Formats: sequence, C-alpha cells, structure tokens
Amino acid sequence: MKKRSLKLRPFPWKCRTCGKQAVTRAVVTYETEREHDGRSYAIVVPYLEVFECGECHARLLSDESREKVTDALRTKAGLLTPKEIREYRRGLSLTQEQLANCLRVAKETVSRWETGGQIQQRAMDLLLRLFFGPPSVRAALAGELENESYQGWIDVVDQEVQNQPQKATPLGQPS
Repeated sequence: MKKRSLKLRPFPWKCRTCGKQAVTRAVVTYETEREHDGRSYAIVVPYLEVFECGECHARLLSDESREKVTDALRTKAGLLTPKEIREYRRGLSLTQEQLANCLRVAKETVSRWETGGQIQQRAMDLLLRLFFGPPSVRAALAGELENESYQGWIDVVDQEVQNQPQKATPLGQPS
C-alpha cells in the first residue's frame, strides 16, 4: 500500500472541520464502527496516536494509525492477515500469479491482500483457508481432478483428513 506522509509542521494545526488552530497529537483509546462485507464491527484500538482538534474533537489518522485500525477490523472479523496470506502462499512455494490463477482472481488482487491494500471478503477468506489446507483442495481448484467423479474426490479429501496429524489447520480447527 502506498504510504502518504503527513508533513509534520509545528502544532497546533488548523482544523479542517471547525477552522480553529487547535489540532495536536493525542494518544487515545480509539473506538469506531466499521463495515465489512455487509456486517458492522465495533473496533476498539487502545493507545492509538491520532491528531485531534481540541475545539471540535475531530480526528485525523496517520497511515500507520489507519493500518492499526484495519488490522483490528481483520482480527474482529476473523480474517487472515496480509502476513498470514503471504506466509501460507510462500510455504506452498507459489507465486502470487499462481495463487491468483488457482483462486480465479487477478494477481493484483492477491498482491493487494498481501500488502494490506484490500481486505478480502469473508467468502474469499474461507476459500483461502481451504486452499491452504488439504492438498486435494488445491488440486481441485487447480483443475487437476476434473476427470474424477465427485464421490472419488470426496473420498480423497476424507482420506487426507484422516491421515493428517492432530494440529491446527488454517481453518483454526483441529484436523
């Protein structure tokens, strides 16, 4: 994600909302309501640095603070983080383009997920978790099982699940 920098000139700054020269740095417990994928989430980020007007209390977030709020939204919504997506992809020795082809999305979309430029929808997050799970899911998404019967594919998945050691999977539940 491209970083914009706020030119840090001496405080106080002029408020864009009320026009008063009263904006200063503040560390607050930041509470907001964010919507993602048709659902609302109450987000609380403690100790967040903001720029706040002492008169009207309007707030401005730096890019770093905005990223912290976005990370809190991902956590609240139970979504994979950009770092997790990147690590799972690299763990499978895939390029962004290869992952994109398997998921039927543009490679730029995968890039935005991994850089934090875009938050994936819940349905795509679930598909990512499935893709990073059993190899047969990757094979099916890559089109390698097209000639097998549906029941045969289910048997392959069932066998893989039974053979996996009891450890946490990308779905967050024991396999």
